[in-house]
Amino acid sequence: MTIRPTLHLFVVVLISMPFGLSPVRTRAATTVQEIAPVRTLNSRKWTLLAAHVAEKLVKTRHKIVAVGQFYGQKSNPRALGLKLSDQLRSALTRTGADIQVLENARLVTALEDRKWMAIDIEDSMVFRSIANAIGVQAAISGTYKIAAEYIELSITITDTRNEKKIAEFKAKIPADREATTPSNTPVRDPVTQVYLAIEGTVTPPGCKYCPAPEFSPEARAKKVSKAKSVLRVTVRADGRAADIRLVRAAGYGLDENAAHVLQTWQFVPGHLPDGTAVPTRVDIEVTFELR
Repeated sequence: MTIRPTLHLFVVVLISMPFGLSPVRTRAATTVQEIAPVRTLNSRKWTLLAAHVAEKLVKTRHKIVAVGQFYGQKSNPRALGLKLSDQLRSALTRTGADIQVLENARLVTALEDRKWMAIDIEDSMVFRSIANAIGVQAAISGTYKIAAEYIELSITITDTRNEKKIAEFKAKIPADREATTPSNTPVRDPVTQVYLAIEGTVTPPGCKYCPAPEFSPEARAKKVSKAKSVLRVTVRADGRAADIRLVRAAGYGLDENAAHVLQTWQFVPGHLPDGTAVPTRVDIEVTFELR
């Protein structure tokens, strides 16, 4: 959606579903919901892959690591993405390398201690942020594609302290048909009962009335011409925004303006397949560009 409030301010507002390959990517809370059973994927391949990852971490002196969720295309099963990250986490633990691999439950607990939702861990930026907050030095994330008899992985290792990439590489893991069967079970936060918008389970909310935030005086004074703010928001069943959290800061007072105007927005709420309106958790990306 493009909003043009004045001749001088161009604001792009993008609402992204917290799943799959989206402009603002999302994350792996195995504590939120029991994942669908899938067979163990080729253990020898995982051992070799984990050894390669561990070598990169040891070489760059990153000793405390966390493994985030793997993301596929929208039609790919979320359960498989969780299983892939779990397999890599377990294989890394078995390498015997001088690294500490944190369990995902520890990151979820850290989020909840900070009054975030457990399901927020599935957002990749939130995942890296909370990992850094509890002392994780490197975050491992990735995407996957299902191709014939293989699952093709693209893995990225990121330094959580400065967001710089440590390494990137690809790998193939053999998998059977059962492991790639989609699961259409809705994902819901156990405390707040807020859903994730995942294709085939919960539709994402849409924007009904979404006026643009203003470009701040501070940003103008600093001669900022372009900035981006990303906020994590619950869109309630009545179409109103709640529990607004900053994920990526634009600075210069722009984030405050974005958060303030979000409280006035009216959304078309997310829906279950039967048409029931439900609260959903989404990212809203606002790009400010002064022209």
